[in-house]
Parts: sequence; structure tokens; C-alpha cells
Amino acid sequence: TEYAKYSNIVSAQRCKISYYYDSPGLAPAEKVTSDYIEDPDIGNKDIPPMFGIDVTFSGTTMCYGPWAEKKRGSLHQLLFPPLYRNMIPFKKLKPGMRRQYASFDLSIQCDDEMIIQVPHREESKDIKFLKNNIPSLRHFGWVNLKMGEGSIIDVSISYITTDKGVDNKINAVFIKPEISTSVNHDILFEADEHILNANVGFPIEWNSLVDWKFENISKNANLYILREHITLLSDLFSDFASGDPTPYELFRPFIYRFNWKLYDYAIYLNINEKNIINNPLDNSINTNLSLKGSDLTLTTKIPMTSVYKKSNKVDYLLETSY
Repeated sequence: TEYAKYSNIVSAQRCKISYYYDSPGLAPAEKVTSDYIEDPDIGNKDIPPMFGIDVTFSGTTMCYGPWAEKKRGSLHQLLFPPLYRNMIPFKKLKPGMRRQYASFDLSIQCDDEMIIQVPHREESKDIKFLKNNIPSLRHFGWVNLKMGEGSIIDVSISYITTDKGVDNKINAVFIKPEISTSVNHDILFEADEHILNANVGFPIEWNSLVDWKFENISKNANLYILREHITLLSDLFSDFASGDPTPYELFRPFIYRFNWKLYDYAIYLNINEKNIINNPLDNSINTNLSLKGSDLTLTTKIPMTSVYKKSNKVDYLLETSY
């Protein structure tokens, strides 16, 4: 059952939306701006025409979990049906031809604190709940991301296909991010700043391997890890991955690469006797195994390269200076 269904996606005190687009002129014969390097070079001979949406939120709470993602996926396929065929590289413009948009740019900015809640089902608790014969409303698990004023998320969707495919990007800066969970209604992760740079493009062949890269940087990061957090995150990923399987003839292999650099970090692993934990953030009443240092790098790769596997192999590498 969809007990983690939350249909109110966004609630905000104020939301400002700016939609903009240039009217493209004709491509000149010579380069207009000498110091501008067009990438990829499609013949615009200058900064390409701009097209995008800027959204500014104030006093915002957003609820977006696996249920909402499945609904978004259905709506996206309705408005933009997938084309199961290879893309055609863009032919470079000739002088006198109409200049082309290079990308659609979406920018989301926070005027003040913003909270993103991710409600999800907890598969690990199914048996325990079913053993209870008394009908009751089942509570869902959740992960909250709180970001401070000045946080920004930029998404760039490329309109230009090269010989390598399309190059889509996500760049985000989170100010004073905090992640809390339903495990103990307290903080799992906090930092002064977190930077995300993601390359989520697609190759030119419709069913060839997709290689997505996510680069993360955290400054003054603290992690308070409990055993139950691992179970919660496992349930979260399982719920996102649930649903009807992709038909064999439409399957597309993926590889997800994550690189996370932490500067001036501290990781607290609670090792209380009998795992009795009341307030995991209070060091005076807890026994912690603490890992601290100036820098730590986590690199991992998650291959999703076949329709069905009994098991999967995930490699990871931890590096730190000493």
C-alpha cells in the first residue's frame, strides 16, 4: 500500500517565477566576442540565445519521495514520450542561418531556509507491522534536508547533440545543510557548505551505456551514524527502485559514479552498551568511536548494467591524509 503517499508537493510563503527567452537572430560570419569560447561550437559565433526559468522560494517546505517521483515519471512520459532511437548530431550553423538555443536552464534559489522532506515506505518493517492484528495507520519513514539562505540549484538541459551525445548538468550549492531522519528525529549530517556537480548526460545511441557522475564537496562536515540509519537508507533506495520492471527490449544500462570529498570532517559512530541511545548528539551521555581529519574522499561506483541480477558488486575507495 502507498502509506508514504504525500500529494501536497510544495508549500511556500512566496514563490517568484521568471521565465525568459531570447529571440534568436542570424549567425554572423565572424566571431562577435573574442574571449568567449563556445562549447560545443555550433556556429553561434557568440554567447548562445538564453532560454530558461528562474524560481525563487521563501518559507518553503517540499515533500518529494518515491510516490511523487513515480507520478512525475508518468507525467513526463505523457508530455515527452521517449524515443527509442539513436540521436542525430547537430550540424554546425552556417553564416546567415538562425542562431540556436544551446540549453534550457532552470535555477532554483532560496531566499531563506528551505526544507525538503522525502517520505518513503519501510520494507524492513513489513513483517513487524503485519504481525500486529490491530488495524492502525502506518507511519512512513522520512529523510529531511534543510538548507539555508542563499542555497541554489542549477539544472542545464542541453539542446545540442554531439558525437558523444547530450551533456546535461546539475550544479548546486547548499548553505548550512542539515539532514535529519525518522530514526531519531535528529541530525544525521550537517556542514557549513555542500557543493554538488553532476553530469547526467546521455550517449548518442539510445540503448548504450549511460555513465552518470556525481561530484560532492562538504566543508566542516559532521556525521552522526547509527546502525538504523543504514536500514532506513536501504528502505529509501528500495522504494525508489520499486515498481514495474523495465521491459527487456527497452532496457538501458547505467553506471552511477559518486565522489565525495569532506574537509575538516568528524564522523561519530555510537557504540553504547546494548545499543541504548537516547540523544545521539550529546557526547556527555554516549560512547562514540570518532573519526576526525582534515580531508576524506569516498569514491564508489554502482553498476546497473543488466535487466536482472541475483547480486550486484559495488566497489568503493576511502582515502584520507595522515
